Parts: sequence; structure tokens; C-alpha cells
Amino acid sequence: MNADAVAVLVANNVAGDGIGMAQDGTPNQPTVPAYNVSLGDSAALKPKDGRATTIGAALAYFVSGNNDFMAAFSSQGPTDVDFRVKPDVVAPGVNVLSSIPTSFCGGNPCFTFLQGTSMATPHLAGSAAVVRQQPPDWSAAQVRSAIVNTADQGVLKPSAPGASATDVNIIGAGRENLLSAVNASVAVDPVSVSFGAVPSGSGQARSAVVTLTNLSSNPQTYGLSVVAASGSGVSWAVPPSVSAPAGGTVSFTVSMSAAQGAPAGSKRAKLNISVGTADVANAVLYTFVK
Repeated sequence: MNADAVAVLVANNVAGDGIGMAQDGTPNQPTVPAYNVSLGDSAALKPKDGRATTIGAALAYFVSGNNDFMAAFSSQGPTDVDFRVKPDVVAPGVNVLSSIPTSFCGGNPCFTFLQGTSMATPHLAGSAAVVRQQPPDWSAAQVRSAIVNTADQGVLKPSAPGASATDVNIIGAGRENLLSAVNASVAVDPVSVSFGAVPSGSGQARSAVVTLTNLSSNPQTYGLSVVAASGSGVSWAVPPSVSAPAGGTVSFTVSMSAAQGAPAGSKRAKLNISVGTADVANAVLYTFVK
């Protein structure tokens, strides 16, 4: 900007692009120019305080690379009392271009950038509508599983140092992938398994039943395995494989064992479901040691 110009620099304080701002249509608002920049770009601009700096003003769509950061304000689980994993899955919810009522902008159409659960939820609702059209005879539970249990894993990044992008009670099963959901070949019920709270000194063992529905037109044998962090004091076990006829179901037992004196805190594992060498679904296993 020119040295004699006045503008406000607004920098994001967590990883990601600048936060979109705009007028809301009410009269007599201040018109001081403002630039919204990412946390990374602010590091280059802040030392320029008091000196001339040029910022391009051309309007353009671009991919900044500041994607897949887990929002710091995202709600976290587990649920009260029964310690169920929440959220089930995550979807885009920051700087989402959304339509708004014309009363807020004085013209038509009206769009602005918004964030929050009210943005992520429509992404998932729309995804469910698309999946529902694939075979229309899928039940609501099967549509839910298709979205949750085929989510992308290992792609989310923490919003700030010390934050987590791996905690299942922050990211659920991962980031939704609509193409994977549409192509789901097996449904998992429940979509995640929580064994609740276990006293550290109890050495308790518990079990839960998981049902798989074969969504394909051929009989399938599913390989089962559990991936868990070592040294957690909690272990899980599943049978090596189960088989289901075309369009049929099969159930199996997941066993959880907490060692006596297991360290307190959240314990998580991943149930892998595969056909041959290809993973076809994943589900979260969770225990809270208190």
C-alpha cells in the first residue's frame, strides 16, 4: 500500500488462510481498508510496521496450500457418561463460501465466508444425499457408515503447536471423502466402538459386537486387524477374518482388555477391515482409563 494510505492488517493467529471479513449490509459502517493474511504471511509483514509494503489487490481464486488444518474451535468428545467417540467424522468448516439472505448484502446473489459446525454439517448432509442416490435401498445407517468408515486418515494437520490432529475425539474417523463413500463396499455397525470408562486398577475386560453388511453383489471374506499404540496398557482383539454372502451380514466380537494399573487417559485403536490387500473400511476403537 502507499505510505500515505491507511489500512488494517488482520492476521490469523493459527495455521490456515486469513479469516474472511466483510460488511453485513447495515448503513454507516466504517470503510477502513483491511487485509486478511495467513499466519505464515503475517510473519513477513509484521516486521514491516511503519514502512511501505505492497500487497496485490487483484481478485483471483487460488489454492494456498493452507488446507486440512483441524480448526482450533472444533467441538471435541468424548460424550458425557458413556464416553462415546465424537465427532464421527470431520468436514470443511472454516472459510467456507456460503450464500446468505439478501437482506444482509443489499444485492442478489449474496455470498460470504463463514465457519463453524453450520458449515461442516451441510457438507456432510449433502454428502449423505449423494451417497443415498447410489443404491437408493441403502439404509440411513449404511449411508452413515459409508461416509464415516471410508474417511481419509493421516491427512489432517494441527492448527497450532501442541494441538492434535490425531485424537479421535477431535477428528473422529478422519476427513470425509465423498468418492470413497460412494464406492463403499461394506457397512459397519456401530461406526465406532467405545468401551466406556475403565478404572485404572481394575484390570477389566469387555467385549462388543460389530456387524458388517456386504454392500457388494459378490460373497466377501473380510480380513480384520487392530492397530493400536504400544504401551497404552489397553489391548484389543478381533478374529482374523469373517465372511458374508452378497448383500448379507456377519457379526464378530471385539474384545478389550485393560491391564491392571494401566495409565489414565484416552486409549484408541483402529479396526482395519480389508478384502485381500485393500482396506475397505476403518473404525475407531476407544477406551477411557480413569
